[in-house]
Amino acid sequence: MPAIQYKDLLIDFTTEFVPLWNDKGTRADAPVTFWRPSTASSALANFTALGDVASGSYANINQQKMVAVVSDTDPVNGTALRAPNDFELIWKHTGPRARTDFSLWRPVAPEGYVAMGDVCGVGNDKPPRNTVRCIRADLVHTSRAGKMIWNDKGSGALANFSVWATALCETVAGEVCFTPGTFKGVDSHTGPDPQVPAYVLRAELGMRRSPLPAPPEQIELLQTESVSAEHTTYACDLPWFVVKDEKLIPTEQLHMSPYYRLERRDHYQLVGAGHNPSANGKAFTWTLTKGEKGSGAGRLAQVTGVELIREWSSPQYASPVGFGVQLDRDFTHSAESAQGWSNPTALDVVAYVPGSKAILAYVRQSEFHLLRADGSPLADTVYYTDGEQVYYSELLAPHALVPPTEEHSTATLDTPETQAPSEVTPHDVTDDTLLA
Repeated sequence: MPAIQYKDLLIDFTTEFVPLWNDKGTRADAPVTFWRPSTASSALANFTALGDVASGSYANINQQKMVAVVSDTDPVNGTALRAPNDFELIWKHTGPRARTDFSLWRPVAPEGYVAMGDVCGVGNDKPPRNTVRCIRADLVHTSRAGKMIWNDKGSGALANFSVWATALCETVAGEVCFTPGTFKGVDSHTGPDPQVPAYVLRAELGMRRSPLPAPPEQIELLQTESVSAEHTTYACDLPWFVVKDEKLIPTEQLHMSPYYRLERRDHYQLVGAGHNPSANGKAFTWTLTKGEKGSGAGRLAQVTGVELIREWSSPQYASPVGFGVQLDRDFTHSAESAQGWSNPTALDVVAYVPGSKAILAYVRQSEFHLLRADGSPLADTVYYTDGEQVYYSELLAPHALVPPTEEHSTATLDTPETQAPSEVTPHDVTDDTLLA
């Protein structure tokens, strides 16, 4: 299973944990168990935890929870990770109901590095420095504390304390940010200290772009409604936790399909064909719908955190790893029209065709496909018609066209032969010069 690589940092996930302490017997209002991520398996031999894990129950979380563990691409000379310089005591469970010694500590990161989570002590003793690693600051995004996991109300402890998960923050285009699964402790019940930052991991989506072929200038024979072959213009890799796969549980995704491929395939789609066999010019009018065809984008958002109608999104389902993802605006067409996805718009295309000429009018259509690592499709295909620009080609075999029907309404224009080259004016589209 390949780990996620971001610059010189490797990120993998563990589903195995060692129990450290729970609050049974303290009479606290809510339960909590603290666990340490295990990297004992051979596949994670070079990986280290970023902090311990707090669970708001007494249930066993082994094989039920996933948290990030990290390694340097160069375990000997790498600089992505450093052991903490020291640990700072943030809470000690003391009071009349304390059954066993227990303490929580915050790693003191070296300069230029950050601590991703807090760590349980050995009783009341400071944990060993090799318990966790700190990450170089350029490999993470600064965030804040999010949802409260537990507080010690009712426990009789001498000092108030609460435990908080990490919230997501907005990331940059072409990246996914995700929570490490660690926690931050706070010496109060009311809320996290805004002066104590939290951090999220980040990874690139592996965006790849190929130039779109130029639209055809001349076509010899009209055969299908598509006037060009399908071409993969964009592709990106989504980590497994971004996708809800109905055929695989998360642990199977982690091992069998660690990445999913989202592709955008483009082709030029026929809007209308106009043949003018007469000596005088004629106007041809066609109607196209700009925006999404069908509701595939909504269904795609239900199985991924990818909402094509927006630049930024977070999942609509319960993911084992909290994340947010932002695609490139060109990839999603949101650069052209923020409303194009949710509000399909009808546009009229009006084309003037000189005498004894035949033309084709067409637009670019995109199809979005989500594929597993083995190439099998996952979500419905999403169809989007980009009506920002209409393209025109001369048909070199006019006899291939049937006479205009009522679907392709025409109007004769008495135009002098000396008139300047004709123009096309689709509604809401910039004028384009047609054929000389």
